[in-house]
Amino acid sequence: MSQESAYIQYRQITVKSMQAAFLDSANLLFVVPDVGTPRNSFDRIFYRNFTVNTLKNQVQNLFAVNGPNEVSKGDLIEFYKNIVVYESEEERKDTEIQLAKYGEMLTNAIKPSEEDLQKLKSHLSTRLPKGSVELSKSALTSTLMQSNAGIIIKRILAEHQTSGSWLDPISDWPK
Repeated sequence: MSQESAYIQYRQITVKSMQAAFLDSANLLFVVPDVGTPRNSFDRIFYRNFTVNTLKNQVQNLFAVNGPNEVSKGDLIEFYKNIVVYESEEERKDTEIQLAKYGEMLTNAIKPSEEDLQKLKSHLSTRLPKGSVELSKSALTSTLMQSNAGIIIKRILAEHQTSGSWLDPISDWPK
């Protein structure tokens, strides 16, 4: 992954800048999503998200259609697998308030198994130098917890959007 900055300019004035990243051996360009956390969360639970109709989300959609390289539907599905997409800022705030109520259940639900840690380490070890910090157990755990949180939060949000009520409990959900 290569980090870049994307700038929106009018003449010589930078109107907005945002982080972007090249993925898949620099073949795919994506905007780096926002980082979210449940309100009043002291458990260090983090997940990635976009909000529809924000500039960041619109630039991401532009990259998906007119980026430097063609992005396939499969690439987009993989990219969005653990990224929560909110309809509005209000929906994001309401969801994060509800997530805080899940507390320990959410924390336990996102913890990765030893098997998942080994799979990720094996996958990344072919791409990263031996002894890389990204291959440490704490880095792998953090990466998987963020991914798992996004997947579970997407399920919670989808259920809420469908039924109009928040799920309880979430501890029995499969990862």
